[in-house]
Amino acid sequence: MDNARINNDQVFTQPLEQYWLVAVIANSSQTKQNDSNTSEFSLTFSKSNESTGKFNLSELKTTELKDKINVMEEEFENVKEKNLKKKQLLSKLSTMSSSLINEKEKIKELNKKIKEKMFKDETTRIASQSEIDHLEAKLVELEIRKKKIATIFKNLANAEKVDICFMIDTTGSMLPYINEAKTVVHKIVDKLRKRFVDFDLRVAYVGYRDHPDGANRVTVFPFTDNIDNFKSFASAVKASGGADECEDVFGGLEEVSKLMWSNMSRVLFHIGDAPCHGKQFHIDAQDSYPSGDPRGLKITDLLKNLTEKNISYYFAEINKSTVKMIDEFTKVLNSLDGSRVKVVNLNSAEDLSELVSSSVSSTITDSKSQSLHCLAGKSLKKISVDRSSLAWKIEKMKQCRATLYRAKFNGEIDDIKDQRIQLTEQKVVIYLAEKPFAKGAIRYAYAGILNGSKFVLKKTASLDPYHNTMKFYTEMIETQLIAKILATKYFDILKIDKNIKFVDVNLIQIEETGEYYSIEEFIPGEFVKWMNNAGGLNEDIYSCALDAFAHWTYQATKEYLIVNDLQGFRLDEKEYLLTDPAISSPEGFNRFSTTNLSLKGIKRFFRTHQCNHICKHLKLAKHKYQILPDRNTGPLNTEITG
Repeated sequence: MDNARINNDQVFTQPLEQYWLVAVIANSSQTKQNDSNTSEFSLTFSKSNESTGKFNLSELKTTELKDKINVMEEEFENVKEKNLKKKQLLSKLSTMSSSLINEKEKIKELNKKIKEKMFKDETTRIASQSEIDHLEAKLVELEIRKKKIATIFKNLANAEKVDICFMIDTTGSMLPYINEAKTVVHKIVDKLRKRFVDFDLRVAYVGYRDHPDGANRVTVFPFTDNIDNFKSFASAVKASGGADECEDVFGGLEEVSKLMWSNMSRVLFHIGDAPCHGKQFHIDAQDSYPSGDPRGLKITDLLKNLTEKNISYYFAEINKSTVKMIDEFTKVLNSLDGSRVKVVNLNSAEDLSELVSSSVSSTITDSKSQSLHCLAGKSLKKISVDRSSLAWKIEKMKQCRATLYRAKFNGEIDDIKDQRIQLTEQKVVIYLAEKPFAKGAIRYAYAGILNGSKFVLKKTASLDPYHNTMKFYTEMIETQLIAKILATKYFDILKIDKNIKFVDVNLIQIEETGEYYSIEEFIPGEFVKWMNNAGGLNEDIYSCALDAFAHWTYQATKEYLIVNDLQGFRLDEKEYLLTDPAISSPEGFNRFSTTNLSLKGIKRFFRTHQCNHICKHLKLAKHKYQILPDRNTGPLNTEITG
């Protein structure tokens, strides 16, 4: 800055508004002494952004100069105040800008969180809806399953309702059996009502003689549930007639097919001591009609009528003269639907009631077997059966390329609930019989040779396409594999003098046809059924170990399932090989194939189960549905060795 002496003769040569006034300092004492009109001032000023300058203030009155200075001071203060405000405003704006940036970042972050939450909510909503849809689908499936199971148990009750027709040769030689037939019905009714809760019976009578007997050739009494009326009719039948050795069996079968069959379990119980007419049905018997039935009846048509009505044919064999006839009948039945004539030996008339009783019981059991799965009521294939394949002649079998799926369960008993079986593939060549050698309730059994070993291949009889899928067969195989795991553990815990186990079962698919079969080792021996999956127990071959095993599986799996429907091969008194079990599981209602009867299957088992000494040994808890006392097996007790 520069200092300036300002006199009256000096004047401003530049506009004052371009300068900043810094200070006014000038000889204040001298100023007071001078004339007010000629005062001298010392001004210090500087030009903004320029070099210092001086101004000529001559001819300017002191008062005016003061006014100017005052104005300048005011302007300077105003400018200074404005600058300060400007700086404050800029500072505030800067602060606001920073705040705004922060707020913008916060808003951005908030928007991000909102979007994330919206996505999460939408995903949750979709997932929740998907879960709801899944649960609703399971509920629908459960309801369908419940209805199917209800139908099964209705059919089980109906299976104990029986139609039985006695078809009897009423010629002279049959007198003892005709007389016994009068009382046999009362005997079997009393016995079977003790065994079957829903047992009900209708009976009919067809007596046949021979063609020369004219109007007395056949005698018919239609179905009735009045046992006394049946007894009265049977008592009036006389043993008479007959000419040559052969009799009019075809005429009897014709009348049987005309009867009004209505109950689910249907039994034809045929008693005769002579063959029918036709040389193909006997060996050198005296026969007036060697060419066959004189009225033109054909055995295929007669037996077809029986199969279409689902009638079980039992023949009481009195002597060997009828063997060829029954063999021929069985061939025809095999060609029609794979069934056969079931032959029982009638050594004396006194044995009749026992044979009839066991035949009816067997028929009821067969009817129940057909009812005890969700294929009941569905159309089934009818395939002719040929037991000649059990000769195992590989040259008579068809060579097939196939995929073998071996089943494995990688877990323990506690994993059964949540884990499924695994399948490993292997390409193989198998020799397969063209026709099955046996027929079960829902499957046909075929002979097969794989790697030089004998196997049984089982195929469902159902016409439903689903029942020829990997999923369907895998469920069946899983049932047996889970039963095998449980049985292995059970017999590790229980030391007894018997060797009992389940056979290994796998899955095979024929490449040419795409058809699936279960496949297991062929086991020769007596096939028996110890229990079904609805509380039915075969008292004739009762097994303490197997009865207790079923109970134990329920406790071992923490009430998740029960293994029953125990059947298989009794190789001898101490060795059993089991196959085709059933599993009932309420929680796993959509597992374990069509024989899973869910909670009703478990209820039925425990309602008829009587705990035995093995149940007590294993400390098995009584189920709330158990109503029967403990079983006292006495000498039948299986010895526990450890």
